Amino acid sequence: MIFRRPKPALTLHIGLGKTGTTVLQEFFWENRKLLEKNGITYPDYGVVAGAHHLLSPHIPPYLKNAWNFKPAEEWAPKLARSRAAQTLLSSELISSGQSDVITEFCTAVCERFKLRIVVYLRRQDHLIMASYNQHVKTGKQRRKLSEIYQNMVRRFDFEATLKPWVDAIGTENIVVRPYEREQFYGNDIRLDFLYHAFGVEIDDELQLGGGNANPRLDTSILEYKRLLNNIVSDGEKLLRLQRLLTGYCEVREATSADKQSLLPAAIRLEILAGYEQQNNAIARTYLGRTDGKLFLEPPPNPGTTWQDNVLSPEEATSIAVFLAGKDPSLMQWLSAEVPKFVDSEQYGPRIAARFLAGTL
Repeated sequence: MIFRRPKPALTLHIGLGKTGTTVLQEFFWENRKLLEKNGITYPDYGVVAGAHHLLSPHIPPYLKNAWNFKPAEEWAPKLARSRAAQTLLSSELISSGQSDVITEFCTAVCERFKLRIVVYLRRQDHLIMASYNQHVKTGKQRRKLSEIYQNMVRRFDFEATLKPWVDAIGTENIVVRPYEREQFYGNDIRLDFLYHAFGVEIDDELQLGGGNANPRLDTSILEYKRLLNNIVSDGEKLLRLQRLLTGYCEVREATSADKQSLLPAAIRLEILAGYEQQNNAIARTYLGRTDGKLFLEPPPNPGTTWQDNVLSPEEATSIAVFLAGKDPSLMQWLSAEVPKFVDSEQYGPRIAARFLAGTL
């Protein structure tokens, strides 16, 4: 009789994006040796910035020729030969894969491993606002969120995200966790992940670290960056400006405008109503909650006041003074660049330039 060694276990953390993925990946990477003591291997193969992005079956077009992605048919046998009883991989790129890509990926991985995935879901209104913040920070977005949120809503259909995984490995191999601090085990996503993915409780050896791995821009500062995105096309200069604005957020006192959300309460309630049935089904299926509550945070108050123009000329002037003090040459260049767009035929650059011109 031939005895076959049981397939090793592979836990795949797929995000979603804007659910603490950077915090988790830094934690996994910094604690590899101690995770190993708990029977969890976080390999250094296919890693970029502490995450296994090169092992993702989904390859974003802008990274296709920049990174050396590896197909599952190549990396799965290699990792399986390590004979680790429990392997953990993490990359939020994976969650963006199309159904056929995920099906093919799971088939290849399951030949070598017993596969399961862990995914964190964030309430859709918060996820839309956080994604928008990130896109403005990186220079990808020039428009106001109130103008484009309807196009973003379709991207956060959690049932559609989970369906190809359900079809490939079954609901029993999918761990769904709500991204809400009050629902985290130990009030920390890192403790929550280890507990719910592996049944491991943290000890004093594991390093939790501190700080914000991916800080957001405050609301009024975000609007300033959005205006800059309409003017500045040089990626290196935009990155310098983004870093300076992050520093400005850290040293100034937050204003009342920074405490308001990027979308008014009425729109947020509209978004949540559209996903209510879906979220209820996910809560019942994956969390066993008969009440169907996936998220516990109360919905926004419809009576909350909201203003569209959060950036005043006075605030913009203060920002410009700070930036000039930190990077004089960059602001000299910007002061010369902005007037070029004051009479632009394009609406976005024209409006941005006319506002900024009076504050530089």
